[in-house]
Amino acid sequence: EDDLYRDVFNPGYSVVYRDIQNIIEVCKLQAQWILEGRNIPISIGVSASLIGFDGGVKKIKNILKEYKVKERYLEFEISYADLPVNLKQAEINIMAFRDLGVEMTLAEIGR
Repeated sequence: EDDLYRDVFNPGYSVVYRDIQNIIEVCKLQAQWILEGRNIPISIGVSASLIGFDGGVKKIKNILKEYKVKERYLEFEISYADLPVNLKQAEINIMAFRDLGVEMTLAEIGR
């Protein structure tokens, strides 16, 4: 499965890999904050490629579990200008992230 995130010949997957690495770093920081009693959410910009990626929700669930971070402490900011290639999968993932408890907002990132 991890090979999918390292596929440098597929730009969508390399973007997903970068998003996953950023989310891991945020979860490490969030886990430290929770230990310090700072229970506030962290918002992170993610690509639409992650939102449209089949397997993205499962990967995020595993990261949250590994770092013992509650879903409510993670918020994704998605640029409305960055549409996912696979709109059907994006719709499925958005609903799954919502059901998981991860907040999602639309943002005007990079404009």
